[in-house]
Formats: sequence, C-alpha cells, structure tokens
Amino acid sequence: MENVCAAALARGGMTAKFDQAVEIVNAYYTEAAYQLADGYAVENSYYGVYPKIDGTFDSPLSAIDPVRNKIEFAFRVLRKLQKVADEVRIDLLGLENVEGCVAEVLDVSSGSVDRNITSGGMVTITGHKISAKIYQIPRMPLDIIRVILY
Repeated sequence: MENVCAAALARGGMTAKFDQAVEIVNAYYTEAAYQLADGYAVENSYYGVYPKIDGTFDSPLSAIDPVRNKIEFAFRVLRKLQKVADEVRIDLLGLENVEGCVAEVLDVSSGSVDRNITSGGMVTITGHKISAKIYQIPRMPLDIIRVILY
C-alpha cells in the first residue's frame, strides 16, 4: 500500500502527506476486510469484491463447517478500472519459452518408465509446465489421467 501512496504522491494525484495517505488507505482496506468478513460486498468505482460461502449444508439451520464451507471472494472489474485497462498499451520485450512437455512417466509400483501403468499404483510425472488431474471412474479397471500442458 505504501508503494501505491508514494506513486500517487509522485504522480500528483494526492494532496495528503505520505503518512496520512498510508493511514487513510490502510483504514479503508481494514474496514473493507471487515465488511467482506461480515458477508457484505465491497465496491468502489474501480472494482467490486463479493464474498461467497461454498460447499454443502446438512440443513437450512446447520452451522457453517469451516472445512466444508470455505469463504471465497469474487473480483469484478467495474467501469473506471475497465476504462484504465482499455487505455493500456502493451510493449512486448520478448517471449519466454512457453512450451510444456512430459519428460518422463514413472510407474512407481513396477519401476517401468514411459510404458504401461499399474492399475491402482502410483505414478510420477516429470516435465515442464504440467497440470495433471486424476479421475476415478466406477467400474473401470484404470483411472483416467488427463495431463494438460500449459
């Protein structure tokens, strides 16, 4: 928050002294956090943050279970921030190596590499930029593994 206040002072968009600006912005965000924790949405002209309690409940009157009912926050861009974003100019300085690869699939149970996988066994997948999801399908001999390169 200090870096934003310092930038606003340097840009000329704030008339308060630095310490006052930090104190005011800190007070705003502290209260916004309390509002979100109390279940209220927080909006300003730039963005909105909306709390949501996820999960299932045993009944309409059941207590919230912190394990099953996580609090999540959705962020939505509002008009002023979208206007700023529309004015952004992007200059590419170069490209990073973005290719993903699966270098090796090791069946931990049998020790085989890049071959068949033992049903119900452990697998180690190594590589670069890998996201793996394992799906267990009833009445199927093997789990389905979907590997996504990103």
